[in-house]
Amino acid sequence: MDQVVFILLNLLGQANTLLGLWLNGRSCLDSLEELPGGTHVKTRTATYASLILFFRDVQDKSWTDKAGLLPQTPVWTEWRDRIVREPDADPKALYNTINEEHQRACNKKGSIDSATTIVDPNPTSQNEEKATVCHQESVASVVR
Repeated sequence: MDQVVFILLNLLGQANTLLGLWLNGRSCLDSLEELPGGTHVKTRTATYASLILFFRDVQDKSWTDKAGLLPQTPVWTEWRDRIVREPDADPKALYNTINEEHQRACNKKGSIDSATTIVDPNPTSQNEEKATVCHQESVASVVR
């Protein structure tokens, strides 16, 4: 009999936890407001731009780094600065322009010294190829 009571109380506690989480989630979602004018954000880049422009008056400009909002690459860093200076620019087009500028600068240098060489850290591995990547972020960051 004690085991049955224990199991019933355990089930009641589990149900209480799930119901509490669900109600908390609903109350948090109900407190959110729609974007003004029914604005629909098309891409991730547009979402980043709207957040940065909404909070552009914040004194601490490194809040995007602290929040981990953007990838930590030179292209995204330059994009973050330029989107504030050019708020009317299309965010995705601006990113593509900056990325192309970085690609051209990388191709113009054309030397191994300007590139980052990635070597397999395990020398006993069968894969001992070296890969040369210019401005490592060019390969790593892709806007979808």
